[in-house]
Amino acid sequence: MIIIYWNLKRTAKPEKMNKILDLINTTVSDHDFIAILSEVSKTFYEFLLARCSDRFNISPWLIRGQEHRKSFFHTIILAKKTISLSEPTCIEQSVVPERTIGIAATYQGKKIRVLGLHVVPGSSEGRTYERGAKAKEFRSFTQEIIDFRPDIIGIDANEPEFDAQAVTDMAFWSNWDGNTYNDHAARAFFVAVENNGLLDHFRINFGTTKPSPNPLAQSIFIGGKSRRYDHLFIRKSLLNIAKQQYMTLENVSDHAAVVAID
Repeated sequence: MIIIYWNLKRTAKPEKMNKILDLINTTVSDHDFIAILSEVSKTFYEFLLARCSDRFNISPWLIRGQEHRKSFFHTIILAKKTISLSEPTCIEQSVVPERTIGIAATYQGKKIRVLGLHVVPGSSEGRTYERGAKAKEFRSFTQEIIDFRPDIIGIDANEPEFDAQAVTDMAFWSNWDGNTYNDHAARAFFVAVENNGLLDHFRINFGTTKPSPNPLAQSIFIGGKSRRYDHLFIRKSLLNIAKQQYMTLENVSDHAAVVAID
């Protein structure tokens, strides 16, 4: 099986939508797959329905109450027809629920819980979102790990500030938590992921380079610096991941796709 996480940067132009679909088709070929896609525009969602409904199962376009102006760009999940999708839900406690999705994927008779997450950037606080939004998101996501018990998480975390092979060596941005600026909420999320048996196979299989480069890979170039903000976490008992890599499609999204291959 192949697992993909990709932030699509609100793509709505036909030529870019075709390139995204071409990359997904080329990457998965005839393999079973699950793809978690963030910053999906309604235009691209409708494009997928029109072009791929006969080949892919596609999660619904979830809306919770009055859409936030940024929630017109959702997180969705698609999978090969051999994998059924059911029980779609959002994280109600998050700042923008539509940027999150949880779903049950049934594959070869086994239920796999998949979680797609997109953390609001700290730089947007005080403008698009209230101050403390990023820490609030991480707290709600950490609780969801406990409640939902995901087997796969795909996330644009807008973290870490400093990348490393061990979570204990990572440095996270300081975010307003209602009292002070600190990295507690972001760090707690990454620790909870590991404590619940989900692995970042790219990070743990990176090798023994010392000191580790920062970042270990570039998933986005922002603020004049390379960052690894996009992550896939997969339960170690679920799949035997042979390779996890970052794939860039220039002039389509500023984010690389994270691809894990069983």
